[in-house]
Amino acid sequence: MKKLLAIAEMKESKLHIIQREKFAQAVSVLPNGRYWLTLEKIYSKRSTQQNRAMFGIPYRILRECFIDSTGENVTTEWVHEFCKKRFLPAEYVDKLRAQWKEKKRYLKGLNKKKIYFPFELTTTLLSTVEEMEYYKNMQKFAAEFFAVDIPSPIADSNYNLGELKN
Repeated sequence: MKKLLAIAEMKESKLHIIQREKFAQAVSVLPNGRYWLTLEKIYSKRSTQQNRAMFGIPYRILRECFIDSTGENVTTEWVHEFCKKRFLPAEYVDKLRAQWKEKKRYLKGLNKKKIYFPFELTTTLLSTVEEMEYYKNMQKFAAEFFAVDIPSPIADSNYNLGELKN
């Protein structure tokens, strides 16, 4: 069965379904049985400016800290992978893992055997709220581990947001 989706707004403790007539019509043709109903808050996807700030502020600062402390020329991509593994919000990672399992990503070979792709972390699906939590986690790490302050992009709008070249 195809999933039935509807968008709703919560106002004054009442749930208002947008395009209620279409939703009611879709529900009316369902066969008798038991169904799961799930409500999930909709968050805006992170903005392009948030993404640019990520590579221009915390990743740049952390890259310099890692270079200073290790003497190795780590790349921005290395910092990105390091941060994804350590600072993404746990709920976001759980959501990603559930989506990955649901899609059962695999490739079928000529011999009909399946090769499953490993689960990988990504920041591309972060909501604005999750992006802010991720950013704060990096700020906390930089302050505790390197004694360095990572400015908030809003607090320092003149900060160079351009991506650091490796």
